[in-house]
Amino acid sequence: MKITNVVSHILIAAGKWQTGRFEFIDLMDRGKADVAQPDVGRVGGLTEARRVCQLAEDRGRIIVPHCGKTGIGIAASVHMAVNTSNCAFVEFLPGELCHSIMRKGNWFPMNCEWRTASYMCLTSRASVSN
Repeated sequence: MKITNVVSHILIAAGKWQTGRFEFIDLMDRGKADVAQPDVGRVGGLTEARRVCQLAEDRGRIIVPHCGKTGIGIAASVHMAVNTSNCAFVEFLPGELCHSIMRKGNWFPMNCEWRTASYMCLTSRASVSN
């Protein structure tokens, strides 16, 4: 399968369903995806996700972790993102749009601000609602 963006300047992002670095190698080398989107919970944990990040960096690709599950997954994705030089964003749904009770409430700081690609500064803390 070859993904192409020959007719536009839009970057092609893919990878939220990949389950290991070897699938990402294929996606980046044969599919030519510009943005790799590992899901820490699906790709095999933080160690395997970091391997994917390194593979993407070696190929000059961008990392934007996909996270669509619980707050634990978001925390792991953000942890990985702030330690990845070729990552400036994390994709996730706000709690209000999720079905999971684990994602409801006002516990996650939604107003995060990236200062550099490897450091995230929280501009304020979220309050925990009971």
